[in-house]
Amino acid sequence: SGLVVSWVSIVLIDVVVVYEVIDVLPVPVGALVGPAAVLGAALGFGAQRLVQDLLAGFFIIVEKQYGFGDLVELSMVGSPENAAGTVEDVTLRVTKLRSSEGEVFTVPNGNIVKSVNLSKDWARAVVDIPVPSSADLGRVNEVLHQECE
Repeated sequence: SGLVVSWVSIVLIDVVVVYEVIDVLPVPVGALVGPAAVLGAALGFGAQRLVQDLLAGFFIIVEKQYGFGDLVELSMVGSPENAAGTVEDVTLRVTKLRSSEGEVFTVPNGNIVKSVNLSKDWARAVVDIPVPSSADLGRVNEVLHQECE
């Protein structure tokens, strides 16, 4: 969020400087209205994705949908495949995941349609217990159930 504040501050300072320069120079303001409108529209349409990413990231962080170290699966706009992995970073703009193969996915937050947190408030342990092939499986299950209680 500090980055957003500094970016907004820079833009405001630039606007004030441009206004002061135009005020000092004998430039007809009416001649600048058309190009300024075109520039504003272009910036507005261009910043649409960025604003969407920032708003989605804001809600992901505030709602604590997932965080560092969580195992998640993300469904994205226009992608038939989900991105799954361990969350390495969540910013206002992107979420970074590391897959079980070691790949790092950088997903823009505005593209996320659905997130499934596989590790929030729940855990599952997988334990391999070697059993000889000659063992009675009914008895093995009975003993395991007794030990797990």
